[in-house]
Amino acid sequence: MVVKWYIFKTLLFDHSFVNKVVVSATSGFLIALLMIAVFEFFLIPSQNIASVSNFNFVLSITDPPITIEGVNAIYLQYGNVLLHKVGGDNWLSINNSGSVELIGLVNSAQILAANNIENGDYDMIRFTNITATVAYYGQNYTALTPSNELLVDINPVLSVRNGVVSTLLIDMIPRVVLSEGNNTSFLLIPFAKAFVANDPSNFLVNVNKNKIPDIMKSGLKIQIKYEAIQNISSLRGDLVISNASINPQRISITLTNNGSSQIELKLLLIYSNVVNPSSKGVIVGAFMFEPNGTLGRMSSIGVDELKQIYHEGNGYILEAGKSKTFVYQGNLIFSLYFKDNMNRLKKEGIKGLNPNMSFIIVIIGEPLIFSSTNIFS
Repeated sequence: MVVKWYIFKTLLFDHSFVNKVVVSATSGFLIALLMIAVFEFFLIPSQNIASVSNFNFVLSITDPPITIEGVNAIYLQYGNVLLHKVGGDNWLSINNSGSVELIGLVNSAQILAANNIENGDYDMIRFTNITATVAYYGQNYTALTPSNELLVDINPVLSVRNGVVSTLLIDMIPRVVLSEGNNTSFLLIPFAKAFVANDPSNFLVNVNKNKIPDIMKSGLKIQIKYEAIQNISSLRGDLVISNASINPQRISITLTNNGSSQIELKLLLIYSNVVNPSSKGVIVGAFMFEPNGTLGRMSSIGVDELKQIYHEGNGYILEAGKSKTFVYQGNLIFSLYFKDNMNRLKKEGIKGLNPNMSFIIVIIGEPLIFSSTNIFS
């Protein structure tokens, strides 16, 4: 397996917009990120760690996030966790709700549940009632997500059998960026993959079944074994920004798919620093990639807009080995945010582009696309 390390580093406020490392490798995957509008399911009761000592299932989570400089923490809250049993419409409820901080889980994992569940094969896991909060320069902001539920395929399936502790490790890789809108908020675009083992010690350092209850009670973060880290390969598409230009009436960007499979382009975000005598600020602009290859200007991104991008309409499919130039023509007027005396970003109005401004362009797409570059007007 060939492993590549990708480092994204651009500019926002303190001259560092992205500074996160993502591990990527070539392998197959299945992931589903769905908005479930109407979904009927049958819940099978299960027992949690509080009442069970002889558990046969452990759920853990790890995360190497891609986010902007200044994000100190990403809190993901969930209402329940459900497992889907192969061969029917039955969903097993783990009876587990909670919150997990994702930034602190790079190369480590947190155990979310240890349960005694029915023997059988399970092919999907579902987190319900998801909400997210981003701590940015010490201030908390709401983060919008494409759905309030996260559905992840388990492939190969999780086989729960007598005599083993079936272990599921969820590799959660959110992309977190500042959003354009009437109120200051962030976008959290999840990417997740499930990994299966017959014992938690296959993933976690110095962990066995007897230690699980104490680890859960203390909320300890456990180091992931090096072998497991190699296998937890983010399946990032290989997208290159070949060329980009911007002026007050036009933006043009050429993208090349250097990977071996197609990429679905979703969002184009534009940032620029601004300074007044008393505060630093940022200009934020947003566009969506239309299926016909055009760019659609978005004056704001709220819950409805994010759902539309990810669930009600497709982005643009860029085939492997292909390049395409995307152009938007029209007055480029973006949202303007300044920090107040509490260090919180507040929208101050709108601003057009001036000559010789420095910009950052960020592209978000699937699978796990997060590419950026610096340009000047």
